[in-house]
Amino acid sequence: MRKKDNTELIEAYLNNELTAEDKATFENRLNADKDLVAELALHKQIRGFVKENEVQQLKNQVKVWLQEEVAFVPSEMKVVKKPFLSISGLARIAAILAVVLGIGWFYFSDKNPEMTAEVDQDKYFTELLAQNPGTLQGDDQRSVWIQAFSEKNYDQVILTIEKKQEKTPEEIYYLGLSYSAKGNYAKAIEQLSMKTLQDSVYAEKAEWAIALIYLKQDDKPKAKALLQKIAKSNSEFAEKAKALLK
Repeated sequence: MRKKDNTELIEAYLNNELTAEDKATFENRLNADKDLVAELALHKQIRGFVKENEVQQLKNQVKVWLQEEVAFVPSEMKVVKKPFLSISGLARIAAILAVVLGIGWFYFSDKNPEMTAEVDQDKYFTELLAQNPGTLQGDDQRSVWIQAFSEKNYDQVILTIEKKQEKTPEEIYYLGLSYSAKGNYAKAIEQLSMKTLQDSVYAEKAEWAIALIYLKQDDKPKAKALLQKIAKSNSEFAEKAKALLK
């Protein structure tokens, strides 16, 4: 007799989506069902692994597992030896990953609404770093850091601008972006939050950049709060913020 698939039930439990009654029933089952305890542990292991990897990359790997049933398991994950279903343990892991990542068993549309925000987030962050500061007019130092930014030489941008005692809003903004490109998100937010930017034409751009950096840091509460603020405003990024909140 095939065991019941508890994948969606376990995910609902881990997401705190069960009613109080259903949660109590589930926890009572845990006290009596060793297989369910092991399956819950597997879900937690997979969730931990997902947090440490790019979602889009894992999404593509899951497609391979489900379509071809390739025998591959990330070394960081321990597989429970006893299968939960009549399908292979590997396919079981793929099925759980499919639920965790928000993609279906057999249908993998790139327009899946649960994956759209993640894809848009990466796209919007790339757009930040693809901005053109403008023409190469101005002092020599401006020409240096603009050229460096266009060549993705963010270390040079940081070195050049940080030397200046009096920085323009433009310089502070692109300094923040350069720090974010290097993964120094704390310094990026510090620059992008400066009052000099809040009182300039870069105010909306800086606010949007900070929201995307919060997403990069997986700081969802701060990201959500800022995105909601942007979405309700007349900001040029309002529609993009709404897309990420879906």
